[in-house]
Amino acid sequence: MRSFPRQLQLVGEILVSCGLVVLLFMAYMYWGTAERTASAQRGFARELQGEWASPQTGLVALADPGTVAIGRPFALIRIPRFGRNWQFAIVQGTGLPQLALGPGHVPGTALPGQLG
Repeated sequence: MRSFPRQLQLVGEILVSCGLVVLLFMAYMYWGTAERTASAQRGFARELQGEWASPQTGLVALADPGTVAIGRPFALIRIPRFGRNWQFAIVQGTGLPQLALGPGHVPGTALPGQLG
C-alpha cells in the first residue's frame, strides 16, 4: 500500500520538471529569438544605409525586386507613430527562416509603397 503514494509523488515530480522545461523554452522563444531578430535588424539597417549612402556615378537603374536574393534586406519600413526611431528592414521571402529575421516580402508581388 505504500508504493501507490510513492508512485504518485514520482509522477508529480516528473510533471513539475516537464513544466519547468516548457517555461524555460517559452522564455527562450520570447527573449532569445527577439534578441536574434534585433541583432539581424541592426545589421540589415547598417548594410542598407551604407549601400544607399555610397556615392553613385552616372545613371543607376532601380533594382528589379526579382533580383533580390531570398533572405536579403531590400527596404526599410518606418512607422513614426510607433516611435521616432522605429524601423525594420524588409527581407525578401516569407519562409520561416526569413520571417525569423523580420518582416518578409512575397516575391513577385508589389513592393512596399506601390499599388498592389
